[in-house]
Amino acid sequence: MIESAEHILNKYEKVVLFFLFVIFILINLNGLSWGLPDSWHPDELVRMVDWALKGDYQFDQENFTYPSLPKYVMYGLGKIVYGLGYPTGTFYYAARFLTVILGGLVVILTYSITRAAGGKRLSALFASLLIITCSEFSMNVHLAHNDIYVALFCALAVLILLKYRETANRLWLYAAFFTVGLAASSKYNGGTLLLGLYIVYLLTEGKSLF
Repeated sequence: MIESAEHILNKYEKVVLFFLFVIFILINLNGLSWGLPDSWHPDELVRMVDWALKGDYQFDQENFTYPSLPKYVMYGLGKIVYGLGYPTGTFYYAARFLTVILGGLVVILTYSITRAAGGKRLSALFASLLIITCSEFSMNVHLAHNDIYVALFCALAVLILLKYRETANRLWLYAAFFTVGLAASSKYNGGTLLLGLYIVYLLTEGKSLF
């Protein structure tokens, strides 16, 4: 039965991944308008971005609680939404919807990481389903905050590191450092993944270094 499932996944792998992505988005569209047009979540980053868009706040002048990358992504999105004449509630919804899209990409990356680590397609499918059914993850994708941004870039960095470990091609290593930089620019603790990069680098290049 497992071999049969592996054969089906091998044949329709891209279709399955697209299906997982769409299912994740459809599930998490439910409740995405919670609290709108007001902002009921006191820590949702999009509030700060909205203040900046309306000229009532400037990034990185007084409050350094959050790094800049998610703020500027949402800022650009807000420029588009407000430029089209839509109200604040629509901007909040669009920022939350973008977070759901990023969460869907994390689901795909989870599948890819499992495969790159040597897992079978069926194991990768189960790993993705665990992400889809994780209530904590689902709760976070409903908010226009920075948590899913850092999750996305950390997952991408892990996948790239596995590619580097497999090929020893330093272009993958440089890409991993860049991606960890994006993670740290999304949330400061994303920078802790640097330790993993150095460990993988030493394991891969150890003989030539010493």
